[in-house]
Amino acid sequence: MFTHRSSIFQSVISLLILVLCASGTAAAAAPNEVAAPAAAPKATDPLVLTFYYPWYGTPDGPGGVRHGKKIVHWETIDAAAKKISASTNYPIGGAYDSHDPAVIARHCTLAKDTGIDGLIISWWGKDSFEDQAVPAILDGCAKAAIHACIYYEQVPSGGTPATVAAEITEIIHRYGDHAAYLKVTQGGIAHPVVFIYSRAVQQLGIDKWKQVQEILSHMDPRPLLIGDDFSAKAVNTFDGAHAYGPAGDVAAAIKRGESVHTWASHAIPWWANCGEGGAAAHKAGKISCVTVFPGYDDTHVRKPGLVVQRGNGTLYEELWSQAVAAKPDWVVITSFNEWHEGSEIEPSVEEGDAYIKMTKEWAEKFKTARQQK
Repeated sequence: MFTHRSSIFQSVISLLILVLCASGTAAAAAPNEVAAPAAAPKATDPLVLTFYYPWYGTPDGPGGVRHGKKIVHWETIDAAAKKISASTNYPIGGAYDSHDPAVIARHCTLAKDTGIDGLIISWWGKDSFEDQAVPAILDGCAKAAIHACIYYEQVPSGGTPATVAAEITEIIHRYGDHAAYLKVTQGGIAHPVVFIYSRAVQQLGIDKWKQVQEILSHMDPRPLLIGDDFSAKAVNTFDGAHAYGPAGDVAAAIKRGESVHTWASHAIPWWANCGEGGAAAHKAGKISCVTVFPGYDDTHVRKPGLVVQRGNGTLYEELWSQAVAAKPDWVVITSFNEWHEGSEIEPSVEEGDAYIKMTKEWAEKFKTARQQK
C-alpha cells in the first residue's frame, strides 16, 4: 500500500508542475482587478451560501452567441406565454444568458441584498459553458462584495486520484487568487473552498478521495473540500459535509406519513453535528452545513419526476426555522436558480420575490443566533 501511494505522489508531481506553470500564464492575463468583498471569514463564521447555475444561454446573449446563437439549457422559450419547456417556473425577467455581465451583476446584487454571502458555482470541467462564465461571475461577486466558489459536479471519464487532484489544483490556480473566491481561515491560513457533489464523490469513491486529499495536502494553501456525504468515512475524509438535494428524503418521509417538521427535526440537527462524524468531527474542525430549499419539481425534465410542494412558503420556513435552531457552521440554499428542478429562490412570475424576502429574514435570524452560540 505504501509503495502504491508513493507512486501516485511521484506521478502527480509532474502534473502539478505543469498545472502551476499554465496557471501562472493565465493569472498574468487576468482581467482588470476588482475590489475584494470581505476578508476571508473563519471556518466557524455563519455563512449563507447558495448553489448557482451558469448554464443558461439565449441566441442573442454572449453565451448563446458563443455557441452558434443557440438557446442553451432552456430548450423552448415562449416569451409571450411566459413558459419555458425545461423549467417549472418562469423567471420574472424572462429567460436570460448566464454569460451576460448585466445578468450576473443583477444576480450578485440580489444575493448580497438578500443576506447571501456567496455563490457555489455549478462547474462541469475546464472550458465547459459553465467554466467560461466563471471569470465574469467572480468579477460580479467582487463588485457586489460577496464570495463565490466552485461546485465540482463530476469526475471525468477514467478519472483517478491523480487526475482529479490535478483538476482541482488547476481550479484553485485559475480562480483561487481572485478577490471574490471563497476562502476560509483555519489556523491563521486562508484556504480556498471547493464543494464536491455526490455524483463526483461516488464516481471516485471515498478511499480514492482520501488519496486526492493526500495529494492536495502538499498545496500551500491547500483547498478545503466540502463533500456531499455525511457518512463517518466521508466526514473523516473531507473537510466538511453538505447535502445538495434532500427533496427525495422529504418526499419519502411525507409518503411514510411524517410531517416535514418531524423529518427536519431529526435530519437538520444531525447535519449540523456533522452527521455520522458527530461531535468529534466538529472538534476536529470539520465544517457542518445545513441545507434548505423552497420546494422541488423536476417533472418538466424527468418522467415521472419528483415533486415536493412549496406550500406557499411553509416548507422553506420550516427548514429555515430548524436550521436556525440547529446552529450549523453554514446554511446552503438549494438553489438560487436551478429552474429545471423548480428549486429556485430567484424571483419568478409564479412566486414573485417571496422567497427572496424570506431568505433575507431567515439569513439575518441565522447569523444573529450563531453570534449567540
